[in-house]
Amino acid sequence: MVFQTRCPKVLEAALKSSGNMLNPKVLPLHFRFSECFLQTPTLKKMNQILATHVSPVNEISFGKFFTEKEGEWPKISRHGLADA
Repeated sequence: MVFQTRCPKVLEAALKSSGNMLNPKVLPLHFRFSECFLQTPTLKKMNQILATHVSPVNEISFGKFFTEKEGEWPKISRHGLADA
């Protein structure tokens, strides 16, 4: 996960919090999400392919951002994820 390498302390604090999208521990992760998502290997590969046909994905936008704890594995959720 890109968050683990680019902002591990911010990720750890957010996952230990209540996960609410307005929680002060989640907000810093929210602000870093687009930057980190653009650095994922999957999106980088997609952009290599897209660059030969159309414009690559260079911006991410979304509505809600929060963390959830389902079972023993916490996860990051975002609603309304779209590319520009």
